Amino acid sequence: MEVNRMRDLDSEKQLWSGHCRVSRLWLGVNVMTDKVLHLDLILLDSKGNDIWVLIPLVLQNKFKQLLKQHHVYIIKVFDIKETGLTHRPIANPYVMSFTRKTTVQHIPDIPSIPTFKFTFMKASDMASKKEETVILSDVVGELVRHSNVIKTSNITRRTVRKELQMKLIEGDVVKVTIWGRVIEQLDKIVNDAGERQIILVVTAVTVNEFKEVLSFSSSGSTVLYGTLDIPAVTAFTTRYRVKLEVQSESNSATFIVFDYEAHRFFGISANELFDKTGQNSTSPPEKLLEIVSTTKEFHVKFKFNPYEDGQADFTVLRILDGTAKEKDLPLHKDGSSSSITTSSKSSQPLPDANQIANLEESDGSVKGPDTSANKLKRKMSLE
Repeated sequence: MEVNRMRDLDSEKQLWSGHCRVSRLWLGVNVMTDKVLHLDLILLDSKGNDIWVLIPLVLQNKFKQLLKQHHVYIIKVFDIKETGLTHRPIANPYVMSFTRKTTVQHIPDIPSIPTFKFTFMKASDMASKKEETVILSDVVGELVRHSNVIKTSNITRRTVRKELQMKLIEGDVVKVTIWGRVIEQLDKIVNDAGERQIILVVTAVTVNEFKEVLSFSSSGSTVLYGTLDIPAVTAFTTRYRVKLEVQSESNSATFIVFDYEAHRFFGISANELFDKTGQNSTSPPEKLLEIVSTTKEFHVKFKFNPYEDGQADFTVLRILDGTAKEKDLPLHKDGSSSSITTSSKSSQPLPDANQIANLEESDGSVKGPDTSANKLKRKMSLE
């Protein structure tokens, strides 16, 4: 039987006449031992349908020479069956297996066939995905730091790992542990990037829990990509940095709002706003101008800058319409809250340079002889 759509493939259909792109290509391994089990592919068709392909080791050399990642092919004569495996890197329940009769024909590129397809997970989804152990997910984030190689050896596992910290687009920083051969992929990405920012895509991860802390871990199907040209990645490179001139009855200051809080408050990512506004616009977007001449409550942290005429740097942690309760303030590791809260219930002015210079900054919080006295409150209007 001949079919034209990848989604129609099932265990009774072994002849497929459609065109497909090799979206991913990797060596499938046993994550416990790092032993290579098969050569794996993810194929995509022009509709964005995908299927996982397993190529037995005995055929690996033959097809590894014929197949290149991101190229387009016509593939015929293969086996289709339900995976029946503990994990699978995509949702499609069927897997394609190459046989000795499988034919692969390379054809010119077809731009309508997508290059990548991912299922990215948010930090807020981790708890529910911990229960989903079959279909693996992908994660994208800024690589904040990575550890040196850590050797692991016990009865069940003899391999190496690295522990990464990745900052997701929502601002959450999560731990990702990568094992074995995946470390080589990371090292190449880091070396190629040099000093540049790395937005890392980690495919086919599992969610683990240790001491009530959730984290990601690579699987035998994990592939790493560094700074791809896809919307989920470019969202990290188009970021907010909004300067607000905030004025009270007696003085004024410049507050800086960075990406996470600006995204939350304005309800649109910087990347989406950039697309709507256009590259050539020289005026501030209308969406951002909505805050002008309004009264808001700010939670900010400040830092004395001795190189700028004794001025202070104010970073906005939260913008609220009403009066915040103490429990709403972001907490630091020591339980202390952020340095300044602005509200309508006090006539105290903004802190001046002398006040700030006499305070000690620690972990983003401001401490002094009387912690409560350092939580200065003020009603602010924007112009």
